Amino acid sequence: MAASSHFRVHFHGIPGHHSSPHLATDALQMAARYVTEVNSLMANRLDPSEPAVLAFGTLQAGTAINVIAAHSELAGTFRAFRKDIVGAITEGLRRLAASIADQAGGSYQLELREGMAVVNDGAALRRMTQAAGQVLGEEQVHVLHPPSLAGEDFGWYMDQVPGALIVHAIHQPRFDVDEAVLVHGTRIWVRLALHDVYE
Repeated sequence: MAASSHFRVHFHGIPGHHSSPHLATDALQMAARYVTEVNSLMANRLDPSEPAVLAFGTLQAGTAINVIAAHSELAGTFRAFRKDIVGAITEGLRRLAASIADQAGGSYQLELREGMAVVNDGAALRRMTQAAGQVLGEEQVHVLHPPSLAGEDFGWYMDQVPGALIVHAIHQPRFDVDEAVLVHGTRIWVRLALHDVYE
């Protein structure tokens, strides 16, 4: 799974009336320009052979139809597999926010939570699928291909200790665990532990 990173950008300007825009600094226009520039960053500044996506989820600005907005806030996520791509997007988000705020005569704040990709260790994955096959039957075990641009915080653990992640389809509205199947997971972990002790 990809490194799923979250960001929130605040632009600060000077409020004003539409009759005198020269006395104001429009935070809504800074936000609108930021969306355009970030989309250009994703399209033109990253290696197109490397999977990476970014989307904005929210935008808030302004208080009245005839008042220039003093504040705006945008938020979204981006996803990529490689650390250098995550770093390039992060740096691009900062650089563009600083440039847009500076040119408009405003200021900005960037809040960012970088993710970490889930990369299964080959040996751990083989051991996990072997143990699961012995417990559940090989026909019940499936290795997912291709990698998913969904995110999972478990990547932070796997960046430190080799491992493998077992998943199910994400965001299932009718998710209801059949607690009777929990014994199967326990049996798989016991099988893995015994393999480590006796192999």
